[in-house]
Amino acid sequence: AKADIAEMMMKKVVLIQCRFGKKVLNMNVLIIGAGAVGRVYGKRLAQGGAQVSFFVKEKYAEQARRGFDFGSEHWGEFGVLTRVEQVRASSWDQIYLTMSSTALRGSWWDELAPALGDATVVMLQP
Repeated sequence: AKADIAEMMMKKVVLIQCRFGKKVLNMNVLIIGAGAVGRVYGKRLAQGGAQVSFFVKEKYAEQARRGFDFGSEHWGEFGVLTRVEQVRASSWDQIYLTMSSTALRGSWWDELAPALGDATVVMLQP
């Protein structure tokens, strides 16, 4: 249900952007978390022209690298990062936090936040 709502919202965003000629071309987007919400937003941002990468825990990296299925459609054109050094090596325009709010606990955020630079951070906690 959450994925369906997110999918519907992002379809509207992409349609509005395309209708008014405001594709998000050349934006470098990092999505933290690759659950249902992150996958849907990532796919729609990529359809709008953004270069999308996911930051995931190492234990989920191989699954993400295989790509994601949306019904009969497969999507796998994105980067997968697992280390803060990888995040720091790129310049990000937007960062989407798509994991649960309880996942924000711990010291990992204190280490990651300085690596994000001046990117706009969007919080989409389910």
